[in-house]
Amino acid sequence: FTRFGRGLLQRDTYTPPSGSGGTEAVTITGASFQWDMEAPRPSLSDVSLTVASGELVVVVGRVASGKSTLAAGVFGLVRRVKGEVVTIGTCAYVPQDPQILNASVRGNIVFGSAFNEETFSSAIGSCCLESDLEQFVDGDMTEIGEKGITISGGQRARV
Repeated sequence: FTRFGRGLLQRDTYTPPSGSGGTEAVTITGASFQWDMEAPRPSLSDVSLTVASGELVVVVGRVASGKSTLAAGVFGLVRRVKGEVVTIGTCAYVPQDPQILNASVRGNIVFGSAFNEETFSSAIGSCCLESDLEQFVDGDMTEIGEKGITISGGQRARV
């Protein structure tokens, strides 16, 4: 709640549309975003991007490369520590913010049901979690949630 409260206190930046009739819906100029203010450097640095109204943008990258941070930055859900973000018009954001238990990856997927190896393997394959589990020291028994390891927004959605 502390981080949320700080975000509410941050001053909004709004630049009204110019009379030239530009079609930019989102403009990010030299922006850096940071989730944890105690971290030595921003989560995402020096981003510049212009998105035209009606344009479809697909953000692709490796796990934990900043895709979720970029989306959160556009909507003011993460602290902007440098640069400018301007949105014009109406935008919508549906975050990938699932409920994650303080339990193992397996416990989060099974979610109280009896463990069945075949069903579990099918779920892992369907959610493209194989490579994630290979990265975790304890595989599907790795503890996640508030008391476990930090996982990316995409990993949270896949779990």
